[in-house]
Amino acid sequence: MMLLGKLNKFSDTVNTVYTYVGVIFLTYSIFAIGTQVVARYVFNHSLSWTEETARYAFIWVVLMGATVAVKVKTSAVVDILVGLLPPKAKVVHSFIIRLLMLFCVVVMLTQGVKLVLITAGQLSTAVLIPMNLVFACVPFAGFAMLVHLTVDLLNSVKDLRLKKAEGR
Repeated sequence: MMLLGKLNKFSDTVNTVYTYVGVIFLTYSIFAIGTQVVARYVFNHSLSWTEETARYAFIWVVLMGATVAVKVKTSAVVDILVGLLPPKAKVVHSFIIRLLMLFCVVVMLTQGVKLVLITAGQLSTAVLIPMNLVFACVPFAGFAMLVHLTVDLLNSVKDLRLKKAEGR
């Protein structure tokens, strides 16, 4: 049980770090887009770097936000039929969904690493950012989702064992 406590703390720490990373990239996106608006409408001059860097920063924002959504279990769901299930079936359903998500995250993580390796040496068009840094957000987010889902599944198993021991 001590290991599970440490894993929960690690998951919380990962979530905090990823939240800050997302906020930093979101702040940068707002700055870049605002700079482009001012340059275009005040100075009648378009900047080449703002659109590209804001787009790449926004990709990071989306994936960092997705990791937080996995952590706090706020993924988009359609739960009309789930609401009709008995309590034990709801628990089984939730567990199966988490296992399927875990499978998808493992695919995301492994394919994301391949994507980073494939794009090594490629540069973006306008500002010459290494594209593997842009695409590094895929395995980076996959790692956090893997941590959160693993901890969630372990907590679910622990809760099921406690309920079974109590005779529920």
